[in-house]
Amino acid sequence: MLWRGQPITDGPRVVTFPLARFYNWHRLGLRIVPTHRYRLSAVYENPTGRVIRDGGMGAVAGLFVPDHGTVWPAVDTSDVFYQQDLLATIRSGGMAPAMMMTGHGGH
Repeated sequence: MLWRGQPITDGPRVVTFPLARFYNWHRLGLRIVPTHRYRLSAVYENPTGRVIRDGGMGAVAGLFVPDHGTVWPAVDTSDVFYQQDLLATIRSGGMAPAMMMTGHGGH
């Protein structure tokens, strides 16, 4: 696990969510390796007992700088997790579908 965060709530309402910055004056980010699959997981409590469309949220953003000379694997667009994430992103309107499908989505 690279990081875990808990929202600050006011009853059922999320007030804020902590952010993490993995850099400072002597360190630039976390070391990640090409042989490991990294996943973002978000868990939320749904008190209604029914599906809430777009009811959960999880996000990650940042700059990726590979070590000099490191070769990273190509994106496997046939991977089932990639396909699920792609479909969810397209349905949410989070990114232009044409950009995602043509590989210009910044992955």
